[in-house]
Amino acid sequence: MEKRYKKSPDFLLRKAAGEYLLIPVNAAGAYGNSLLMLNETGAFLWENLSDDGSTAEELCDKARGEFRDTDGAMEDQIKEFITQMLQAGLMIETEEKD
Repeated sequence: MEKRYKKSPDFLLRKAAGEYLLIPVNAAGAYGNSLLMLNETGAFLWENLSDDGSTAEELCDKARGEFRDTDGAMEDQIKEFITQMLQAGLMIETEEKD
């Protein structure tokens, strides 16, 4: 089974003045006084993470329905986004879903 990913419960996404912002809540550690910006694609992916966790493939399928993948790099870019979000503590890897 594939790995599944969820949003960190320590961040909320809000749109303000045309910008997508991840706002730390609870014990957000090093990000406690920061606002983190996401581009439109990052915000789309964040919003489409399910509460039970989503696979990279599920996120790619949803993104293909919303964005054009003219150069065929979307899947690799989404996987890189997931890796960066995990390393930054903004997403968490979950148990595999049966």
